[in-house]
Formats: sequence, structure tokens, C-alpha cells
Amino acid sequence: MNKILIVDDNANNRMTLKLLLEECPECMVEEASNGKEAVQMCIDAAYDLIFMDIMMPVMDGIEATRQIRSFDQSILIVAVSAMGDDYNKELILSAGAKDYMTKPINGDLFLKRLGNYKTLINWRKSRRKFAWPSINLFEQEIYSHASIFYLRCESDISEAWEYLISLDTFGGELASDAIQVYFNIALELLEKKIKSELLLEENEATYILTLLATEAWDEQHIYQMVTEHFVGEYKIAADLFSLLIPKNGTIKPLKSVNIGLDDTTLSILRHSHTDKISASTYIEEMSVEFMDKLDALEMLEESMGSTIFAMQNDIQNTSWSKLGSDLKEYSTIIESLFEFQHISFVILSLAKFIEGLETKDTDPKKRKKLLIILDSILGDLSSWRNSIFIKSNTNDIHYLDSSLLSSCLQAQMIYEESAVVENDDDFELF
Repeated sequence: MNKILIVDDNANNRMTLKLLLEECPECMVEEASNGKEAVQMCIDAAYDLIFMDIMMPVMDGIEATRQIRSFDQSILIVAVSAMGDDYNKELILSAGAKDYMTKPINGDLFLKRLGNYKTLINWRKSRRKFAWPSINLFEQEIYSHASIFYLRCESDISEAWEYLISLDTFGGELASDAIQVYFNIALELLEKKIKSELLLEENEATYILTLLATEAWDEQHIYQMVTEHFVGEYKIAADLFSLLIPKNGTIKPLKSVNIGLDDTTLSILRHSHTDKISASTYIEEMSVEFMDKLDALEMLEESMGSTIFAMQNDIQNTSWSKLGSDLKEYSTIIESLFEFQHISFVILSLAKFIEGLETKDTDPKKRKKLLIILDSILGDLSSWRNSIFIKSNTNDIHYLDSSLLSSCLQAQMIYEESAVVENDDDFELF
């Protein structure tokens, strides 16, 4: 039984992952609504896998990951976020996450990845501990398996290089530099009629590559060749040298999901707020006039809630245009409050999609699922308005931006599944 923790302040996102995880009956799933709650749950119990959102109130996923890593090095933490910029990706991976996937989640791709995670978790639980003495120059224990490459000619060297770069678990700039070092030195040894062997060993934290020569070499010359290309940790002796390559994660990120976004949308998605603004600071700078706008937002929320409720209870009710109109008005008010271009844009995009559903509302299952997501989005907006403008108790007024985008795209994907394609070159939706 694998124990999984979903950490996300957005109830709809948690629900989406839980529905997907129902395909995995041997998994036990629990939830946390923010990073602080997740840290405490990990202190109180052991989990095999955590799906961690990044942008959350109270404590974000980056800090939660950092704190969990301070007392648990084995748990597999996977960032699941609507933030697509390198800034947040680098932060959470540096904090200790081992993989990074994007929202909205594509079900088929997610289940394939889940299978990889389960394989890795089960292997970690069942594997035998270190058994062999290491051949490399570092005093580290290694797994009881290793790969050895006999470098007798140029084709042997090329074959070894091709094998290493093809490994899913052996990537990154440092690993690439290490392979380049071995390639250059092995070729030079061949020119001097010196044969060599390349040994690949590993443990949980690192790969260790060691080149063993059949004859002694000039250590100073080897040192110069290594330092020319490699900036990591290494050791050199008379007839062998070893390089350490830290493992940065063992599973490739999910491939992109493209649902036909235009250039305007992409420009907004590529922008992220790296400087946090607290609600109290924001409110201090607002004029008194904004109170009337808050009242209008609350009235629109009540109107949309009534419309959604009526449509949920009457299959013949197709008030999509009314719902879309309210969303457009909501978007206009949000835009006038400043600082919320992302939220205004996302709501407007959702409104246009909703208004176009009059002719598509033919599948009862899709309709039911969409209304559930819309009701959750409405709840998120109401909670966001309350946290910022009423209680003023959040440290980041932009905490909803990314998850709202994810929820709205998830809603759109219900009726536009055929537009979802797998493409490595397209911009990733986060």
C-alpha cells in the first residue's frame, strides 16, 4: 500500500488528483490545504509520495518542501503547479522536489507517470542495501550493481557515450560535462595505445564514473584535461580517476499540454509575480471607492452561485449566457482594482468559453463535471476576495493566480479534449 499526500489550497485541484488516483486502488490518499499543514502531517506520519502545489497561502510549497526535506530525505516529492516559469521550478527543485509536472493535468500522461513513481517507490522499499566495495576513489558505499565499458577502440567509446546519454536517469549539464571529459581522455589514451575501462557506479545520491587505465598516466596532464571541462568533484590517481555526479531527480518532467493558446495568453502566462505583496499592504494603498466594487463582486458571486445551483438541479436549464455575462462583469471589476491582471484575464477567458457552450451542452456527464468545477472556482474567488479585502490575512495577494488559471483550463479541457496534444516543443501550461 503506497501512502500519498496531495497538498493544494485549491479544492478543485485536489479533487482532480483524487479522481485520477482512484485508478490506483492500492494507494491510500490524504489531503492538506497548505504547506504548513503538510509539514505537520509528514511529522506525524510517513508518506511515500507527495504531490505539492507551489503557490499557497499560510506556507507555500517551496518552504514546505524545504522543511520536509530537513527531516525526511526518502519521500518522493513531486511539484504540481500552474506556474510555468523557470524561477519557481528551480526554487522547488532546489528545495528538494524530485520532479515537476504541470496543471491542468492530462489524465493519461499522469497515470503513466504515476506508474513510474510506484515502480521507484516499491524498488526503494524492497532493494537490498549496499553490498560491494567501491572501486572508485571516493569513500562512498555503492549499490550492488555496476556497469563497465571496455574502451578498446573509438567505436567502444562512442557506444559507451551513447549508452550514458540515453539513460533517463543520467542527465543534466554536469553529467554531460563528465561524459565529455571521459571521451577526450579515452581518445587520447587510444592514440598512445593505452586501453582503458569506464566504470559506472551509483548510490542513492550520486553517480560515480571512474576511468581505469591499463598503464600509468601523467597525473598533471589528466588534471588539466579534467579541469578544462568539469567543475564538479573529482579525484585523480596514477592509473584511475573518478568524478561525482549528483542525482537531480530520476524521472523526466511531464510533456507539455497545448490547448491552442494565442500570443496574448502566452505573454501573460510567462509573467509571474516574484515579489510578494501582503494583503494588509495592498489595502493600505487602496482608495475608499473600492468598497463599492467589493459589494458588486459579492452580489455577482451570489448571482453566479444561484445560476450554477439551478443548472445542477435542472438538466434542461442552459443559462450559460447568463453565467458568462456575470463572469465578464466580474472580470471588469477585478481589472479596475489593479494588481490583478492575471485573474481578470483568466476570468474573462472563462466567460467567453462559457458563453459558447449553448450549442455544446449535449453531454450530461461533461455538463455535470463542468458545473462542479465552476462551483469550486466560484468558491475560490469568494475565499480570495475575503482573504484579501475583508480579513487581509494573506502574505501574497497573488496566491490564487496560478491555481485559478489551472482550474479554468481544466474546465475548458472537458469540452475540448481533442485539442490536447503531446508536444515537447510547445509552451508548458502551469
